[in-house]
Amino acid sequence: EQLALSISTRPPPQDPSVRRFPCPKCDAMINDWSVSCGECGSHFPACVVTGRAVIESKNVWICKTCKHRAYEDGMRGRVSCPLCHGAVDGGAGGGSRQAASNVSRRRIDEDPLDQF
Repeated sequence: EQLALSISTRPPPQDPSVRRFPCPKCDAMINDWSVSCGECGSHFPACVVTGRAVIESKNVWICKTCKHRAYEDGMRGRVSCPLCHGAVDGGAGGGSRQAASNVSRRRIDEDPLDQF
C-alpha cells in the first residue's frame, strides 16, 4: 500500500493541457478552461465541443439554432451541434465537408453573455 502511494504521488500530477490566454478586456492571463477573468470579472462562453472557454475571436463557429459557440477545429466533420443537435449547415443534414465549409464566423468584441 505504501509503495503504491509513493509511486502515484511522485512526481505530483500536472495538467499538460492548460493553456493561458490574455483576457480580451484587461489582458490578465487566464486559463483556457476558465469561464471568467479573475481580474476584471469578464465572462466567457464555453465551447460546446471541448468545454474550453471561447476567448479567441477567430475560428469560432456559432450554432444558428441555439447560438452557442465552438471552436471550428472541434466542429470539423460534424453535421449537427453537439448541444442542440441543430444541423450545422442550417439545412437537413449535409456531409462533413459541406458542414465544415458552412460554419458561421463572428467576432466576439462585446460581452458574449449579452447576446443571450
